[in-house]
Amino acid sequence: MSDLPTTTNEKAVDCATAGVQQASKRTLLLAAAALAVAVAVTYYSPMFHLVQRWWHDADYVYGFLVPILAGVMLWRRRDMLGGPSLSGSLWGLGLIALAGALRWASARYFLALVDPLSFVPFAAGAVLFVGGWRSLRWAGPAIVFLVFAVPLPGLAANLASHPLQRIGTICSTYLLQTLGFPAISQGNVILLSDTQLGVVEACSGLRMMMLFVAVCFATAFLWKRPILDRVIIILSAAPIALAANIARIVLTGTLHELVSHRAADTLFHDLAGWFMMPLACLLLWAEIALLSRLLVQPTISAPLPLGTASRGIDHKRKTERKRRGREGGKRAGPGTTKGNVKRSR
Repeated sequence: MSDLPTTTNEKAVDCATAGVQQASKRTLLLAAAALAVAVAVTYYSPMFHLVQRWWHDADYVYGFLVPILAGVMLWRRRDMLGGPSLSGSLWGLGLIALAGALRWASARYFLALVDPLSFVPFAAGAVLFVGGWRSLRWAGPAIVFLVFAVPLPGLAANLASHPLQRIGTICSTYLLQTLGFPAISQGNVILLSDTQLGVVEACSGLRMMMLFVAVCFATAFLWKRPILDRVIIILSAAPIALAANIARIVLTGTLHELVSHRAADTLFHDLAGWFMMPLACLLLWAEIALLSRLLVQPTISAPLPLGTASRGIDHKRKTERKRRGREGGKRAGPGTTKGNVKRSR
């Protein structure tokens, strides 16, 4: 009977705790819904223009994939939200104020791309304000990943496309010569036997590079490997995208020389996007497989103490001797003594 009040008190405490957790979850959902409405109202115009840019500009059509990959990253990292109830932080208001300052600068100085870019600090501040630092650690990579949805400024795109054109032209010319075809580069034009192959800005590989950098960034955060492996994956995005673009140019020149100009033009202009991305993903898969074999994760986080390895070998030898002795006794029969077993051997 003395345990009855204690049990009743424990049940009352459990009920009160459950009620507090339900109330906190309800408050969290209401705050998230209010922030979602605020985002829809304040960011409707820049997001609408951003989607139009994705739809009409072939270089940034991959922008439709960025929110999907961000959602996949959030879903794969959902275990980080387990544990005690979430509590917001007032530091999130500072990030929201930074987003407001960026939007003011965009309207004041006519910086069109800064307006949608301000959504990144706004989303980080909203998550921090509602769910606290643990929620920000969960959603941080996905929020940063949204940067890839914003197109590059014109100056940055031009500065990046010209070196990519030149590198693609030189490497493709060298490979065509290695394959035995007459190829000479003049500027960003490859002269073949009876035609010219121009590596223009649209064929510089910038579109492919931006898309593949986004894919490698998402892969690095979804791949459960040490930080060194993830950094290598992110840094290898540009070389892999460049290699895929060079392979496309070389294959186009080969078709010009061996098949027909029509088939080469069809590949170069129509099937290039469908060909480059699977090739780049194949190269990424090969790199991941190679890293998995070269950079092996250690099973023991600390070095072995002195003499541990030799003791382990001695223990293994003793175990093997005992096993052989038991097997020899079974073959000799139940009535055979140990000395008879030795003499029979």
